[in-house]
Amino acid sequence: MMQEHAHSMTDIGPPLLLPGRKYRVNRRKAERNKRIAEMCREGAALPQLSECFGLTPTQIRNILRSQGLKPNKGAEQISESDAVIVAFHRARFAAPVIAEQIGLPQEAVRRTLKRFGLKPWPTNSKTCLTIPDPNILRDATITALHEIGAAPSVIAERVSLSRQRVRIILWNRGLKPNPEVEGSVRNDISVRDASILAMYAEGVSMPAIASDLGLTYQRVQQILTENGIAPRRRLRNRDAEIAAAFRSGSTVAGVAERFGVTADNARRILRRHGLKPDQKTKHDHARILKMAQAGMRAPQIGTELGINPRVVGAILHKNGVPQPRFKFDHARILGMAQAGRRAREIASALGISRASVGYVLRVLRTNGISTSRSGGAS
Repeated sequence: MMQEHAHSMTDIGPPLLLPGRKYRVNRRKAERNKRIAEMCREGAALPQLSECFGLTPTQIRNILRSQGLKPNKGAEQISESDAVIVAFHRARFAAPVIAEQIGLPQEAVRRTLKRFGLKPWPTNSKTCLTIPDPNILRDATITALHEIGAAPSVIAERVSLSRQRVRIILWNRGLKPNPEVEGSVRNDISVRDASILAMYAEGVSMPAIASDLGLTYQRVQQILTENGIAPRRRLRNRDAEIAAAFRSGSTVAGVAERFGVTADNARRILRRHGLKPDQKTKHDHARILKMAQAGMRAPQIGTELGINPRVVGAILHKNGVPQPRFKFDHARILGMAQAGRRAREIASALGISRASVGYVLRVLRTNGISTSRSGGAS
């Protein structure tokens, strides 16, 4: 019976498409775009259209371009502070929070919002943000700078992120990064880049710099290349020191961290010196136990002997020496970093590995907390 019905349907042609969800969405978009074009012809400004329809200025420009229109002259002439205020408002921050972040009186913020036809969010609203979330503020600042035509390099310098990270944030928000133009990259260098150049000039290796400042090896190499500095060639005396440290009982991981090389590079160096880095190393258990009885923790012993702290912990556990679980004191690490102390100094003072300090610093930066000497939110 169903087959006969299907044949009868094909005899009179293909079935008509019923207006489903996709059809309704496209129709609403067409009506919205038509309304945007009408308001633009009536003289509506770009920020007003953006706020009215809940779209970014870039999306409004694209819609107007598809309609054969251009934004009204003067509509895009907006100062940086005004753009940031509008972006923070779009992120649903209350006027007091915006005023505190911008450094302006609340009345000035309210006047700016009124000039763009916007009303401040009521502070008692559940959807209003009264606590300055660093990540939301950072993303809103990136969007605001993008809307006034700033290139990713300029935005990256302002928000203390890499240009690639800024591009990713813009793409995730549906925005196409503005092209880099001549003069958009600042000629002066940041404090972080100056620290990298100074440390490298002192002979610190790139992996060690990356660990100290909480950056990746590739980012440090990129900063050095951008400033016209070529990476140093491997030193023969350092290779000999790596081999000597391995013969004295250090592990491959301990040697790599101590001399600022990767584990694979350390293995290659050891093989060139006729050593077998893959065979198990015999550790001095008596010395490790003696250091533990003196009150040293596993990370401190590992740093002192160039052994992985986990290996030290396993040896102590095997010999019945309890080791309390150590929780990182983020506040103390942050305070020492903002005081200008390097990761190796913090690690030595707190008895933890330099890699652990670098990990904590990266976590803090990811959450919008600056670890530089100046401190504060990024």
